[in-house]
Amino acid sequence: MRDNLVKGVREVKSKAEARQCVRSYFSAGMGPYYRYHHGENKLSPKQQEDIMQILSHFCSTDGIKFDHYETDWDFG
Repeated sequence: MRDNLVKGVREVKSKAEARQCVRSYFSAGMGPYYRYHHGENKLSPKQQEDIMQILSHFCSTDGIKFDHYETDWDFG
């Protein structure tokens, strides 16, 4: 997940608001957001949908994609 997700948001104030909404989706602190932002944690398909829904309040989400996709299994 990178800041290019908010590149479709035109106004600087709106970009900051969009970024803050995505951060607050994970928690009030920066720790969880940081781990997702830097790829330490992976976003589930549901989380990706939720983030796209948040961004849709600020801009069109047509053509916006996440950096890459992985298939992973949890054997635990």
